[in-house]
Amino acid sequence: MFERPDFSDPAFAEHVWYFNAYKDAIVPHCRGRVLDIGAGHGYLSRAAAEQEAVTSVLATDRHYDERLAQKHPKLTIAKLETEALIQRNFGAFDTIVATEHIEHLPESLHAPLLEFIFGHLAPGGVFLGSMPEVVNSGNPFHLREYLAEEWRAVLGKYFANVELWFPCSLLYVWRAQ
Repeated sequence: MFERPDFSDPAFAEHVWYFNAYKDAIVPHCRGRVLDIGAGHGYLSRAAAEQEAVTSVLATDRHYDERLAQKHPKLTIAKLETEALIQRNFGAFDTIVATEHIEHLPESLHAPLLEFIFGHLAPGGVFLGSMPEVVNSGNPFHLREYLAEEWRAVLGKYFANVELWFPCSLLYVWRAQ
């Protein structure tokens, strides 16, 4: 079970800096109906919901805990495993986001998840996300990490247009259409 972080802990301050790096790079690109996959307790989802161009946000994560959840009238959070998500049909989304999530999944789920994302984007929709730019982060929860160019090649199998940028040296962000 997750506990509320100790905001005075210097390790949390470093996490906040990293989170803000990808949040600030991704949220301005969110529009219309948004799906945030692996959203945790919805911090990025709430930031997206606060955007005028966003009409609604569906945030999914298996670790969802009502006590820690973010609230916003345009935000709905569903406690869903990624495996269950890709078996459902929520209709088309204008924006699909997966920040710091794919590296936590078994590699056998990467293709089915990308097929789900590709199949659930509305015409002109975008897939946004972030991942650490490291050879091996040492995070025991990361099952498969991709360097930026490796991930660009994977995304290129599904999307004609893939852009990568680096808001800091430790991570990269993508936009795929």
